[in-house]
Amino acid sequence: MRNFILMAGGLLIFVTGCSPEPEIIRGTVTYQQKRLNSGRVYFNVNGGKSVRSAPIDEGGTYAVEGLDQGLATVAIVVPVVTASPPNDPTAPVVEVPKIPPVEIPKKFGKVETSGLTYQVVPGSHTFDIELK
Repeated sequence: MRNFILMAGGLLIFVTGCSPEPEIIRGTVTYQQKRLNSGRVYFNVNGGKSVRSAPIDEGGTYAVEGLDQGLATVAIVVPVVTASPPNDPTAPVVEVPKIPPVEIPKKFGKVETSGLTYQVVPGSHTFDIELK
């Protein structure tokens, strides 16, 4: 019985101590050397078998977790702020951001047209995205 307990305890330490580090990608998103101040970064890994996204904060940074390993196509989506026609009672009420979003070309909003890729490997890494 004592040997069984020691073996079970050793197995527990082995299993929990050897879990792989989660894939976490952090970085900054810029366009024309200006940090984005809102939006989302999308990672579409292995042709869509795994899709994850993360918000872009006011400083232009993001952190996405739980990615599968493999080749990711990347898209950047920023909110579009449109003005409502004045005196239109049927227009929806939209909260306008305090800071206008940094506008980027529409091509970056789709993984098929962005031209952005990243090879996801085990561990935490930095992927700064400079949109050109």
